[in-house]
Amino acid sequence: MVLSGALVVLILSAFGALAVRYHRRAQIRYDTIDELTGLGNRRWLVDTLDEQLGITTGGLYLMICDVDRFTRLNDNHGLATGDAVLRTVAERLVEALPDTSHIARFGDDEFAIIWHSQELKIAEAVGRLMAAMDRPLVRTDLALAPSISIGIASTEGLDDPSTPELIRRASVALYRAKGGGGGTFAQFVDPNDVDDSPRGEAERELIEAIENDEMTVVYQPIVDRDYRVVAVEALVRWQHPTRGTILPNEFLDTARDTGMIAKLGLRVLREACERLAGWRLETGRDELRVNVNVDALQFDEPGLVDDIFQTLREFGLPGRSLVLEVTEQTLSSMDEVASERLAALQSMGVGISVDDFGAGPSSLSALSEYHGVSEIKIDRAIVGAATDLKGLAIISAVVSMAEVLRFRVVAEGVEHDGEEAAVIALGVTGLQGFRFAKPMHGDAVELERPLLENGQLPWNPRSTTTPTATTPTAMTMA
Repeated sequence: MVLSGALVVLILSAFGALAVRYHRRAQIRYDTIDELTGLGNRRWLVDTLDEQLGITTGGLYLMICDVDRFTRLNDNHGLATGDAVLRTVAERLVEALPDTSHIARFGDDEFAIIWHSQELKIAEAVGRLMAAMDRPLVRTDLALAPSISIGIASTEGLDDPSTPELIRRASVALYRAKGGGGGTFAQFVDPNDVDDSPRGEAERELIEAIENDEMTVVYQPIVDRDYRVVAVEALVRWQHPTRGTILPNEFLDTARDTGMIAKLGLRVLREACERLAGWRLETGRDELRVNVNVDALQFDEPGLVDDIFQTLREFGLPGRSLVLEVTEQTLSSMDEVASERLAALQSMGVGISVDDFGAGPSSLSALSEYHGVSEIKIDRAIVGAATDLKGLAIISAVVSMAEVLRFRVVAEGVEHDGEEAAVIALGVTGLQGFRFAKPMHGDAVELERPLLENGQLPWNPRSTTTPTATTPTAMTMA
């Protein structure tokens, strides 16, 4: 079922350039645009606010708007009606404000707006928005008129305004507005105010958790086609004192918003490298490596390359022992500076792995443009469809491309024997998932051989001998 290498090369030569250009435009749009409303998304808003703070010479305002009682609206009228309301709110925000305003969908039922003080005064802006919401939002037989609450922050009085601080201040003001019953606005005025909203509390707790080393790392083995351990992916967890274990998808956005993502990433990198150094010493195997998932915002950090270099040197690890896992969206949207940092890391021997391939609008042709990639990790959603014709076709195409470009292919999220058999038959070089081992603490990792839940190694159709270990290590924050 695997396509021949010659056929893949022929396809690439015919359609590669066009597909890459289309893919990159699609990836950038996917990464910065909210699909429901067509507005910029949270990441776009943060990037835009960073940019505006760097170039503006006058006052700058940030407004966060929240649709009041949106959860109740969803419960009473359904998700389709809720989506229609959000689209209408987005349209009315765009209509009510100047074209020079920057408008984004900031959360489930939140919108954020950036504008310059000389363009529009606060009272006029609020008046326009409230008037826009006064008209009922009509959908077939329903005439809904949900109100909005607005929190406003400005750069006035800030010696060194920053994106996290403006977002914090606007969030504090929004909480004040909603506390008054909604349908009104509040402006941040007291720099000593503490955001006692749920979001503010979560931000403070996360900052304290990172500062106090409360994050833990667990490890999940990756095996090769002969079921030998060839990697161990490390996954960060937040051990909350009252909520228990919190997974990354619940706190990484907060880490980005608070500017803590770089510090968290470095902490995870150091722990993984220290663990890897110990395993290499215990086993005597110099081929072991560690894969670390790097967030897109970390490539904006000037000290990224030096931090990684110093960490490797501290623990006596060569560059080839580290592989950085980045998403395809991150690679597609890198600017020139971020690309130079990536190239500098590659020049040190550090490998690059494309994580969650297939989770977004992926393009096989674009893979040929990602110079220095050493590994592709197929997203668990595609692996889960490996027994279907469509899933088989996608995985077969990725494996064929990998053979031409000479990089490894790892199937993520393998949970069942059918998925296992399918991806092995298609030629993947690595497998990961609950089928083989769940995430565990470093001391519990069994490097010699992974076990299934029943305590037995899977049957290996190519060998009747007991597999031996060759263990690289992988670590990701996500």
